[in-house]
Amino acid sequence: MFNITFQQIEAFLAIAKYHNMSRAAESQFISQPTLSKVLQRFENGIGFQVFTRSNKGVVLTPEGEYLYAALSSLYDNLDKAITT
Repeated sequence: MFNITFQQIEAFLAIAKYHNMSRAAESQFISQPTLSKVLQRFENGIGFQVFTRSNKGVVLTPEGEYLYAALSSLYDNLDKAITT
């Protein structure tokens, strides 16, 4: 089983959405270093890297793209269920 949290999934989705760690951190109301740690724990929990990092930002790996597509719809459904 994978060792990941809902917070880590939210952080992953925000980073994938903004392609920028600072903007993603702002959207999650946390600092950029904290977001980086959350992402690192997420990647450790799933066992692979989901982003390629550079000084220009972050880009999803092929595995990250697949995971983003799968998790974003699940997250949206979960969010709707909780809100309802």
